[in-house]
Amino acid sequence: MANIDQVIAGLQQLNLKTEAGQNSAREQLQTLFNNASRSQVTYKAPRPQVFTGGRNALATRDWLETIECYCKRSNLPFSDWTEAAVDHLRGTARTWFRLSGLEATTDWDTFKTEFTKEFKPSDHEQAIIRELRDLRQTSLKDIDAYINRFRDLALQLDEPSDKMLREYFVQGLVTETQLQVQLANPSTWQEAISVAERINSVFTSVRHGHKTKAEFLPSRTSNPSSKTEPDLPPGEPMDVDHFSTFLASLVNSFQRKKTPYTSRRPLPKLTPSDRAHLRRIGACFRCREIGHMADKCRGTGQSVNAVETPTESGNDQGEA
Repeated sequence: MANIDQVIAGLQQLNLKTEAGQNSAREQLQTLFNNASRSQVTYKAPRPQVFTGGRNALATRDWLETIECYCKRSNLPFSDWTEAAVDHLRGTARTWFRLSGLEATTDWDTFKTEFTKEFKPSDHEQAIIRELRDLRQTSLKDIDAYINRFRDLALQLDEPSDKMLREYFVQGLVTETQLQVQLANPSTWQEAISVAERINSVFTSVRHGHKTKAEFLPSRTSNPSSKTEPDLPPGEPMDVDHFSTFLASLVNSFQRKKTPYTSRRPLPKLTPSDRAHLRRIGACFRCREIGHMADKCRGTGQSVNAVETPTESGNDQGEA
């Protein structure tokens, strides 16, 4: 009303016979019309769905939040919120309210507390925490499913500890990603998720990238000195497990070799004490190696793998 009076007073001061006065009057009227149009446009909150009952923590919380949003946007007095909620109860939920001793005039906080006790499972929080603790990422390609399930569970908790969620999320990652996320030391569980996604993407790219095994290791045909080295076991590049297997096979290959990379030398002649020592440990008199006798020896009497005898040699050759 004040705006209309101001416009009328302004028009009275204008000389509408002139072009400038007409333009000014037109602008004032357009402004008044725009203000009036905006004041009539208000957002109406959608009506909440009816609640029929059932012990479901997520459905219970969502319905209460929908009622609160509807009441706020409808400018209902706080004292009328419980009555609005009761109007949307049906079935067993309506029966519960009738037997609960509550009234439509009960304050909203009391109604919400009693409603939650009735329709939210008492062990819901503990069950969600147990599932979060036991949740695991099964493989690198499973990262999206792991994160989505972890988020779904975490958002069902009312007031979860960020430290707890961060620790449970990191400990559920595969080993490669877990170690890198721990080194990054994220401050929140949402940040830990972002870091894990980036690291997991890098590992996946390396495993299924363009580089092949030949690009990571020198060719055996181009390096004659590598003839005695075992082949790299099949596996993806940069795979820690396969690389560990490769190292183990490399060590075993050297342990199985009968002749090291050193020159041979003639064996010393045996003394009686030498023979007694070799007989005691079950070694060959000819090559001094354990595991066979002289009559089955295929050696040449020259070896660096021979068992060291405790005494100096005499002038006799070792027995054949």
